[in-house]
Amino acid sequence: MNHRKPCSYQSSQVLLNHVGFHPSAGKYVVVEGVDDANCFYVHNMQPQGSNSSFTGKLVRGGDDFGRYLVGNFSSFIEPGEYRISVEASMKNYTNDIEKITETIGRKITLFGNIDPIGVLQNGSDEDLACEIIRQAEAGKKCRGFVTCTGSPITPSTPLSRVQRFLELGRGVTIE
Repeated sequence: MNHRKPCSYQSSQVLLNHVGFHPSAGKYVVVEGVDDANCFYVHNMQPQGSNSSFTGKLVRGGDDFGRYLVGNFSSFIEPGEYRISVEASMKNYTNDIEKITETIGRKITLFGNIDPIGVLQNGSDEDLACEIIRQAEAGKKCRGFVTCTGSPITPSTPLSRVQRFLELGRGVTIE
């Protein structure tokens, strides 16, 4: 049997009852080993249910058993097969793309770092276009440049925003 960790953090685990829940029963997810996650998503496993069915907040649990966060999805009562994902905050993390390009020079290709929440999901088309151009301008100092997000695109990002991101990225030419 293949056991894959349910979230991308190497040192974290999402803990829950894998057998199932009665729709009217209390339902909680415990995320172990991270302090910076702030929300979780319950996703329908059916192909037509790729969008998030429920979004909940994670709150810090006690320190009795180590660091952990708890999410309550007891109000979610729709029967079905679901998976849970956790979104971590990237607060206090900055990636100075101009400094990086100065350091790596023309040695390697640079991958962009578009903010998937602040710019792609929640920003305006103008914010998105400006950030793509800013990063591509910095990237022209490198061997090559690939426009991409700095972390996975969130389930809450509308498909139309992803399509716009691709259109804008393809349309950038830096001389």
